[in-house]
Amino acid sequence: SWLQTTPVIAYKSSLPFLEEWFGHRHLPPPAPKVIAEDWFAVARFVEQGQGYGILPSDIRVDATLCHSHPVSFEVVEPLQFFFVVHRSLASVPAIQKLQDRLRLGLVSS
Repeated sequence: SWLQTTPVIAYKSSLPFLEEWFGHRHLPPPAPKVIAEDWFAVARFVEQGQGYGILPSDIRVDATLCHSHPVSFEVVEPLQFFFVVHRSLASVPAIQKLQDRLRLGLVSS
C-alpha cells in the first residue's frame, strides 16, 4: 500500500503516534526513512517532500506545501503535558505558590 511504500519521517525509532496509527489500520509500521528527534524537523522534512509523518497538533506545517488531517483520539491518545521547573527554582515563593495551585487544581492546565 501507499502507506507502506512512501517514506516515513519519524520523531524516534520507537515511532511515537505512528505505531498506533498503523496498528489501527492493521498494518505493520514501516521502517522510517528519517528519524528526526525534533517535531519541527519532522515537519520540515515533510514540507520538503521527503515523506509523511504524524505530528502533535501544536506543530504546524506550511499549508501551501502540505495537507494536514486530524487523527482521532480513538487512534492516538491525547498528550499529557507537565509544568516543569528546575529544583533550584522550587524554593522561589511564586513557583511554590504556582505548584500548590496546580496540585490543587486551582490553575487550569
